[in-house]
Amino acid sequence: MSGTSLDGIDIAIVTLKGSGRDMEFQLDATGSAGFPPQLAAELRHAAEDASYPVDHFALLGPRLAEVYAEAIHHVCGVGGIDLEHIDLVGCHGQTIRHQPEPRPFGGGATAGTLQMGSGAVLSALLNTPVVSDFRAADVALGGQGAPLVPYLDFVLLSSPTENRIALNLGGIANITALRAGGGLTEVSAFDTGPANMVMDALARSLLGEPFDRDGQTASEGRVLPSVLERALGHPYFDRAPPKSAGRQTGDAGFGSAFATQFLEWGTGESTPDLLATAAELTVESIATAIERFVPFAPDQIVVSGGGTRNRFLMRRLPERLGPVAVSDEFGVHSHFKEALAFAVMAHEAVNGVETGMPSVTGASRPTVLGSISWP
Repeated sequence: MSGTSLDGIDIAIVTLKGSGRDMEFQLDATGSAGFPPQLAAELRHAAEDASYPVDHFALLGPRLAEVYAEAIHHVCGVGGIDLEHIDLVGCHGQTIRHQPEPRPFGGGATAGTLQMGSGAVLSALLNTPVVSDFRAADVALGGQGAPLVPYLDFVLLSSPTENRIALNLGGIANITALRAGGGLTEVSAFDTGPANMVMDALARSLLGEPFDRDGQTASEGRVLPSVLERALGHPYFDRAPPKSAGRQTGDAGFGSAFATQFLEWGTGESTPDLLATAAELTVESIATAIERFVPFAPDQIVVSGGGTRNRFLMRRLPERLGPVAVSDEFGVHSHFKEALAFAVMAHEAVNGVETGMPSVTGASRPTVLGSISWP
């Protein structure tokens, strides 16, 4: 189950056998659920406002677990699956803070990450073991704790003959570079910058909608070169991997503060032009990252994530990047790949398989990722 977006939850119910590249999987049911508007507002407040009340954190994790449990019950019901047949749940939770670079704190220098959504509460509500908190161990070992999906990319999308890049378009875009015939230790991956995050923030502000459906409004606009140039001047784009981005402020943040700055740069410009420029920021930052930081030319780019629903974005990507395919063509559901990834990582965790990838995150060693809660 993936809950990385502040807009809702994606759920994949999967039958898994084996491990690593010998793993076999069957996707039994999928579903998505939105958050109650009040909870979505709390999440956005907690993620982007340092003044969020401390006592609310005690309620936010359990409330998320309740919503997750309700969503799982619903997807099981629609899919005709008895909840008692669910052996294990993998739950990413909602990223509220992600600070993988050590900072002075409490007399030491500490890095940390916070994904809300209590695994213990969810396990108790479902009477099922839950694996959660997938990032913390990697961060403790000096890693970025992100991205996490590259393990799934290696298992399901690597090729003995093709150089491939797996591109995931969530709130943040990330790429996994899979050299033809390469092993797990040769995989590189990192966040390239915003995918839907800035576009969605602008849609909320300019359209009063959670997103620009199908990229329709953006398709009616033109790119504003001066705004695009200023956006691409964000220091994150020049940093070499390993690196990870998110909503936080500073040199890795693309949340509301960045969206506000983007709108200020485009003061007086039309809504279609601003949305077209935000889409171009996504495309250009991905292309530049591949050109600068991937050590081979890709034969194929395999795209997944919610951004595949944006027709305008999906038209621009091959125009700038070359051959692009959607992951469905490789047997991986493009809208539920992240949910599938956390099912796979939960499965590996309870079997003691290391899914931490130092070549991706910069951690000092591989480790089992995820904390297990028992009912």
